[in-house]
Amino acid sequence: MVLWTIALLTGTALLLAGIINGWIVEETRAGKLFRARQQALSGVAVAMNPGVLPGDPLLQSKSKDGEEGYAVVIKDESGLINPNHFLSRVPDRRDLLKRLFSAWGLDINQSDEAADGLFDWQSPAPFRSLHGAKKPEYEAAGLSGMPPGAPFVSPEEMTLVIGFGPVMKAKPDHRSFFTTYFNGPVNVLRAPKSILTDFLGLTPPQADAWITLRAGKDGIEGT
Repeated sequence: MVLWTIALLTGTALLLAGIINGWIVEETRAGKLFRARQQALSGVAVAMNPGVLPGDPLLQSKSKDGEEGYAVVIKDESGLINPNHFLSRVPDRRDLLKRLFSAWGLDINQSDEAADGLFDWQSPAPFRSLHGAKKPEYEAAGLSGMPPGAPFVSPEEMTLVIGFGPVMKAKPDHRSFFTTYFNGPVNVLRAPKSILTDFLGLTPPQADAWITLRAGKDGIEGT
């Protein structure tokens, strides 16, 4: 009886110790996550200040022991493609999007369907383009209430366009080429190499030479 009692008490003590240790570990982890989130939010708040420019020392912060801090990189999306800008012009520039899709390996028919589908999505007119899709086609596909006939809210919305499937299959990272935050043409001072070659038609050596030239003497982009 005594031995069994000792064994029971020992097991209970070990169980309680394990539970308490788990609580301590979980609370420690929660505290670290909270502090990490606070650091991240601090970095975002600093970067959103209009007076803080890329390269500002305020974008880098570390504690004295070096264990905490944040590092913020301000990027410019003016070098990406805003589909609304090219599709809403008169006349529209679907030809540029078709050239981009062709550079990604799509054939003529697929490029036409993707470009016309994008145009019809944002066009308020009820008329369907030759290779596009309007309300009847979307309803037949089970997508009632589309297209909205309004500019794209985000690049993710492009994935809902009928005819855009081949683009997503040929270029899984197509999202990195588009933006809706910058309402204007592609800024060649900020355009990455992939857009310089695929969208603007430069050869890889020309794109490399331009990137080197615009970086300046220090070789750092954006300064």
